[in-house]
Amino acid sequence: MDPPERSTTESGAFVLAIEGRVDRAFVPLLCEWIRTALASCAGSVVICDVANVVEPSAATVEALARAQLTALRAGGLVRLRGAGDELCCLLDLMGLEGDVLPRDPGPV
Repeated sequence: MDPPERSTTESGAFVLAIEGRVDRAFVPLLCEWIRTALASCAGSVVICDVANVVEPSAATVEALARAQLTALRAGGLVRLRGAGDELCCLLDLMGLEGDVLPRDPGPV
């Protein structure tokens, strides 16, 4: 997977767009982006815009869970924006919907 095409700051949060298919090889890169975003942004929240993720899978959920763990270790938090029904079902099935990977109430 290529780096996100856009990443911006938004009201104290860093917005990171994740697009396309997510595989396990993407996990270390995503975690590095999370660490960098939290180190360079005044806020402690990284919003992962997942509206354009294609064919969510267990690898997608693993990447997001590892991103949250990385953020928590850095004193931050990951919130999801734009999660589709399929991704939400996978997150719920794996027990990560809500408390572990909260949604961002912002625009999709």
